[in-house]
Amino acid sequence: MPNKLPMEDIESESMFRVIFVDPGLGGTGIAWWEEIERMPAGKKYIKPDYTKALTVPAKYKHWQQRCEWYWKEFNDFCESYDPEVIVMEFQDLWTNSDTSMAAGKKGDIFKLSFLTGGFIRTYVKEAERQYARAGLWYLTLPGDWKGQLSKVAVDRRIKRLIGKTYPNHVSDAVGMGLAYQGGI
Repeated sequence: MPNKLPMEDIESESMFRVIFVDPGLGGTGIAWWEEIERMPAGKKYIKPDYTKALTVPAKYKHWQQRCEWYWKEFNDFCESYDPEVIVMEFQDLWTNSDTSMAAGKKGDIFKLSFLTGGFIRTYVKEAERQYARAGLWYLTLPGDWKGQLSKVAVDRRIKRLIGKTYPNHVSDAVGMGLAYQGGI
């Protein structure tokens, strides 16, 4: 099971049944491509075949309950779509960012890492149980797929490249897929 950073290290020029995931305790975004490939210069980008925003119900107050809910929903998604590959954004502590440092001090970044690890565990267990194959997964840092682009800039580029807008977290999942194709 590879764990490669950055995304450019993914050796495949094309992949089938791929999920790009932007995890978050306040919302998780999923973008699904039946087939995705790196695009030569000048070729049109491929839109995702399906996107989904997972938003935990308000009744789940504690972060561990929220993680359990997300893992169940993610497992259901994997059972339905049978992905061969998952590319998931991993957490990064940006020392020059007050927001990032505050998340580290409050422990939020550790909770998010816990959630991410659970997503990978859920996917690998389902792939082994149902399909008797190892799940192929990659992690990518935010800076490796979007550089220093802000959320607004990512949304604008997605709109320019494929003509659509997406809700929070889903747009980052779509952005990762577009980055794999050739850049955002």
